[in-house]
Amino acid sequence: MAVAADLVRAEAARALQLLLASRVLRDEVPVSRMKVPMRTVVDRAMQMTLAERRLRATEVHVLVDGVRDAAVRGDEELLASALAGLLMATVSLVGEKGGPTTLTASVKDGRATFAVAQ
Repeated sequence: MAVAADLVRAEAARALQLLLASRVLRDEVPVSRMKVPMRTVVDRAMQMTLAERRLRATEVHVLVDGVRDAAVRGDEELLASALAGLLMATVSLVGEKGGPTTLTASVKDGRATFAVAQ
């Protein structure tokens, strides 16, 4: 039963991300440019991908270097959705044989960076 629930959650999350992207592209939703803590973006992306990561038995290491108080300017939902998509695309492309996936958020020289590697 838990697998079926995760499957439904994963498909619903993916559908919601696609719907949001299409609405943004058609200028149907306003895109905010607020300050968003980097840690919040990472946490939301991890939450959005939780069901699919459980289904795939994917291990994700999260590294946040010097981002305790760091923020980026943008739309929180769109940033989290983009990061979640990048995370799951990396897992899908490389597969389980690539080992654990690493999601890194860092700030260097005033520049914020999100990276996904496997």
